[in-house]
Amino acid sequence: MNGRTAERRMLWPALAAALGLTVLAGLFMYGVARAPDDHEGRILVFFKEPLTDREAYARLAASGAEPLRLMSAAEGWVAEAREPGAVGRLRRELGADWVFRDVGAGRTLAGCLAFARGPAEPRRMAP
Repeated sequence: MNGRTAERRMLWPALAAALGLTVLAGLFMYGVARAPDDHEGRILVFFKEPLTDREAYARLAASGAEPLRLMSAAEGWVAEAREPGAVGRLRRELGADWVFRDVGAGRTLAGCLAFARGPAEPRRMAP
């Protein structure tokens, strides 16, 4: 057996291990970043169905969260959950599929797409 055959034999297990570690890291980050129902503070919200900006803004406001910014690249919203239970209301009553809290690495991973400062203004949003 030459060196090249040994390299090829190790390629698939190495790729499988890399894929497995990536999936495990994603599951771990989901568990760490998922916002509990009573969370207060900065959140990232993804709704189940596509919504207009006004519909999403209204749902966030109805939950007790202050919409801050639309993440146009991912159709998510950055908001500030100001009332206890706002995250739970978003999930149970207002159609939010994914709600994440602000995790230290989130800003770095999201880059310029997330966690801007200042409230959103619906009259300035593109239709």
